[in-house]
Amino acid sequence: MAIKTVIVTFLLTWFIWGCIIVSNQFGYLNDGTPFNMVFFILGALAPAIVSIAFILKNKIMPAKQLFRTIFAIKQPFTSYLLVASFMVLFVAVGVLSGALTLFSPVYLLMFPVMIIVGGLEEVCWRFILQPPLEKAFSFVIAASIIAVVWAVWHLPLFFIEGRLQYNWSFGLYAILLLGLGFLLAAIYRLTKSVWPCVLFHALVNTMFEDASFIIRLGNLSDDFVPIVITSSVLIVASCLTVRFAKNIQKHRAI
Repeated sequence: MAIKTVIVTFLLTWFIWGCIIVSNQFGYLNDGTPFNMVFFILGALAPAIVSIAFILKNKIMPAKQLFRTIFAIKQPFTSYLLVASFMVLFVAVGVLSGALTLFSPVYLLMFPVMIIVGGLEEVCWRFILQPPLEKAFSFVIAASIIAVVWAVWHLPLFFIEGRLQYNWSFGLYAILLLGLGFLLAAIYRLTKSVWPCVLFHALVNTMFEDASFIIRLGNLSDDFVPIVITSSVLIVASCLTVRFAKNIQKHRAI
């Protein structure tokens, strides 16, 4: 079911965002118009829509239980602490490496919207895709596969004028998403819940959308080192956190 869900998600998202790309060539669905935003949001919601549809169709869980699972706000303190710690790590490493620049916390005002447009993608990437991949492969391989899938899914945005990705290097973007993907994979692995992943994803998207936030993803030659450093630290931190948690569980079992 996971593979079918991902394939349908790609087809739906790429078709919707493809409509924007093609229409732009003829002067329609231009950036800033209401229909452009509608098509963008529909494409962004495809992972959640398709995943929820498959879960309900295959009767994996009833709608009410699924809603409670996705929006499981009541979490142990450690789950929220993990999200906050990883967020601070991302910003700190990014700023220190020169990959990110932050001027103001105003971006947090967009956070509620980003929970829906962005955060809910995790229903597909974590709730649907990660469990079967972790059964078949190690954490590192599973996290890497999902990160690559996640990055490629965004590809049409690099051809839509007005989107942040339009002026970015896809290679650098993919490298950064690899690091962020590992953080998200670790969050899901340790919390066993999609909600903390939704929160983290929404926070990252909020930062990306705000004008006070600058991320160096435009020039491959100038920005390669800062992005690689940032992503590498995130990957190492994710793996060490997962390993540390595993060791604690072993000692408790003894």
